[in-house]
Amino acid sequence: MTKPAIICSNSKLEIKLTKLLAAPLLEYTRRQFEQQLARDDSDIAQREQAMRDREKRLAEARQAQAELLKKQRELDDTRRELDPTVERACRRGLPRRASRRAKRPMKNMPQGRGKGTDHRVDAEADQGTQALHRAGLAAAAG
Repeated sequence: MTKPAIICSNSKLEIKLTKLLAAPLLEYTRRQFEQQLARDDSDIAQREQAMRDREKRLAEARQAQAELLKKQRELDDTRRELDPTVERACRRGLPRRASRRAKRPMKNMPQGRGKGTDHRVDAEADQGTQALHRAGLAAAAG
């Protein structure tokens, strides 16, 4: 086995590396590799933490989505149950309520003459009657 050697860049001489000469080079190289390994380990740890955080948020989002879907299904079920009930109640209750409204006057509404619930129509009719009356008086006086 040959001993490790380096060649001098200036003199081009081969210098045999002994343990004494190689020790500082080996230590320097070992430190560089350890530092690079520590940086890589730190990067990996950060990425793993980011993945765990992302997975946790994803699990929370899935849980929230599952709860939302459950509530939506419950709401749909309740709506399906209530639709026929409300429809039956409306069918039974509408004619009765309509007849009650017809019997009693609406609150805060002035009462017109006759059946008139549209007071503009009653006012226009009154103006027409007054105009006819004046025309009749004018014709009688003339």
